[in-house]
Amino acid sequence: MDRFKARGYRCYFTGEILDREEASLDHLIPVSKGGDHADCNIELVHMVINRMKGTLSEADFVRWCVAVAVHSGGCRLPERQDSQK
Repeated sequence: MDRFKARGYRCYFTGEILDREEASLDHLIPVSKGGDHADCNIELVHMVINRMKGTLSEADFVRWCVAVAVHSGGCRLPERQDSQK
């Protein structure tokens, strides 16, 4: 899809550049929750993120990620070498 190329093949959730082995397509609104296969409901994500998200909606997944970060004390992560420019 051209929009993935235009975004530099970055993960929708993390912004990391993905290679073919890491890339996965995710339904932002899972099909099991009424989502469809329309382009606007599909994003390129890291396969690990896709497994973690499972059947959660985008909003529910982000809420859980925030809850984990808050509970863990919001630890400081090292600077990424491939930061978005």
